[in-house]
Amino acid sequence: MYLVRSGGRIAEMSNALNASIRSTGNLGIAVTNLGTTDALRPGRTASSRLLLGPLVSATAGVPCVVLTTVNVQADKQTGGTVAAQINHQIKALALSDPTKYKVVDWNEFLVTLPPPSVPTYLQANSLLETPAGAAWLAKSDQAAVRTCGSTHQPTVIGPNSG
Repeated sequence: MYLVRSGGRIAEMSNALNASIRSTGNLGIAVTNLGTTDALRPGRTASSRLLLGPLVSATAGVPCVVLTTVNVQADKQTGGTVAAQINHQIKALALSDPTKYKVVDWNEFLVTLPPPSVPTYLQANSLLETPAGAAWLAKSDQAAVRTCGSTHQPTVIGPNSG
């Protein structure tokens, strides 16, 4: 089963995932890339103790959950800290159960890129990925899935040709 949606908050997307799981049965793996919308439109979500709580609940029965960190440029645009909070919670989940939670560290990849390489992976708005960025994310998701069931976390994959 594939459930692909974009532009929603973590809680909203988690509800859709939960409904899909209820109707079709549990998943073996969930690959997620959520949080940018929450960071760009902070509000009631920003005060939540566990921003990822709805996703954790929705994936309770999923043995492997791949979580993608949020580009902290979203925080710079809003003056908030939601992206950083989400990234911290993602890493805490991975530490709490490394066989279940795998981290694709998109933010780490972006902040370590040489400045001339950034436009290869990010659109001019500094938030959305380019086709090369999408390819990097897909390759990194595959690497994370291959580590499911082990305590190993995938490492940040260097730039690729897209």
